Amino acid sequence: MATIPHSIDSYASLEYRCPTCNKLVVKGILLKGHVEFKCIRCRTFFSFDGPAEHGRAQSYLIISDHDGTIENCSASVSQYLGYEPGTLIGKNVDMLYADEARRATDHTIASRAHSFPYLRFDTVHTAQSGEDVAVTVTLRELAAGERAQLVRMVHCTPPMPTGLRERATFDMCNHSDFEAALDLHGNIIYADARACTLSGYAPEELIGKYVFDFMPPEEAARRRKNMHDLFAAHASYRVFDSPVRIKDGRIVVYDAFATPSYDDFGTLIGYASLNWLKEDPRSGSA
Repeated sequence: MATIPHSIDSYASLEYRCPTCNKLVVKGILLKGHVEFKCIRCRTFFSFDGPAEHGRAQSYLIISDHDGTIENCSASVSQYLGYEPGTLIGKNVDMLYADEARRATDHTIASRAHSFPYLRFDTVHTAQSGEDVAVTVTLRELAAGERAQLVRMVHCTPPMPTGLRERATFDMCNHSDFEAALDLHGNIIYADARACTLSGYAPEELIGKYVFDFMPPEEAARRRKNMHDLFAAHASYRVFDSPVRIKDGRIVVYDAFATPSYDDFGTLIGYASLNWLKEDPRSGSA
């Protein structure tokens, strides 16, 4: 069973308990940076400071409004970006990007978040030191009373191994040409950086779009019903010799292996696929 690593859903199940008597006080994401409580059981006064970490490795959480103004973030942002959480509140997420293209990608994908259970994309955040940090951002819209907020679950991408033995092991485990994910309607909710490089499309030109729009009409018609039948059965599947149109207009052919993806509570939310190109479009021979 595939799950989204360090997903937003697991934050929604966090429990905040009274430090004296262990009574459950709050369950879910704390949307304020500092919250004070009085336990109704033992009358103890106590406080919680922002989203808890609960041992989530290599990740941080950022909560913003729809304009990108940061309203809260987890303490681990200081570990990976060097910012103290309080210094980010009130700033725009744009400050985490060093160039306009990455800001535009974040804006465009964030504007589609209300239509999907989540959207995920690879990008680069810039630390306070100016260092680039490769990350995968999972975006989800959460309702908070009469307004909605955007939660960005940011997972830091580990660097590729450089040693010969370590690199060989890495290649054995990461031998597909690109990775992607679909929701249960066939919309692309994740395409990794390699998919963008190989296809020529920017992330925002793929993520949130209908996968069959990139196929020749006859192929899309043939595969659409098959895909929905497989999704309904929660079945893994393989696809051979599937044509797709890349940005320069050429057709490339790939094979894929797809498996169900579940959230942290076991609900099917889509399919993740590993994909292999028959020929690399960058070679000019596809």
